Amino acid sequence: MVGSILSYLGPTPPDFDFCDDFYGTPLLAHCGQVLELMPRGTNPVLYNNEPITADTGSPFRIGAFYDTGTGGTCRITLNFGGPSSWLIPSIPIIPDTIHGMASWLVDQCVHTAGIGGYVTQNISNTVDYITDVRTNLAEDYPTNTTFVTVAVKSYTAEGFLDVPGDHHPFTGSVLTQILMGKWLEAGDEGDEGGGPSSPDYKYFVDATRRFSKSTLSMIRGGFQPWWQENLFGR
Repeated sequence: MVGSILSYLGPTPPDFDFCDDFYGTPLLAHCGQVLELMPRGTNPVLYNNEPITADTGSPFRIGAFYDTGTGGTCRITLNFGGPSSWLIPSIPIIPDTIHGMASWLVDQCVHTAGIGGYVTQNISNTVDYITDVRTNLAEDYPTNTTFVTVAVKSYTAEGFLDVPGDHHPFTGSVLTQILMGKWLEAGDEGDEGGGPSSPDYKYFVDATRRFSKSTLSMIRGGFQPWWQENLFGR
């Protein structure tokens, strides 16, 4: 389940937020109006998994977007992140958590910097998997590695249709840095990882290099995901 009944106070690591002018310059007043339109509630609701291009009219769906329609400058989007997210038909989410994530972005990015951005929730699902030395990163990821992203964008932004949890280079960079930290820990002879000759050390070296390579191929607005090495043969 995503969220809790407590007020959202910002992302807790490994979750993160990132403000980026790639998502345009939404107007604060318009974003305030959009926040008023978003579903609220402290009980979990099943959000169906639908693409961002779907137009079912249901606010309780992954791929949903919230805006004020013609003349507005602010759109708030909700998406899954991760390689197997498309296999999940639905996920229980507390609406107030999604609203809180959006409010956080409006305050941190739109109000403070005048630009859009995105924030993750439950990316620890992915982190736990990629930092488990028993994992084979060349195999399909299980569905329980899926996480949620909320983004605030403007209509005119280059990243209007971007799914940040999959394709934004900063997501790849965060995951790469986490693996690099594990690499350094495993290389410490005094650590239970056992030093550079240990299997754990080799796993994190290989994983960090794999993620570094894919992240270097990622560009804002591109289709290279963080989990797929060398998608375009570069």
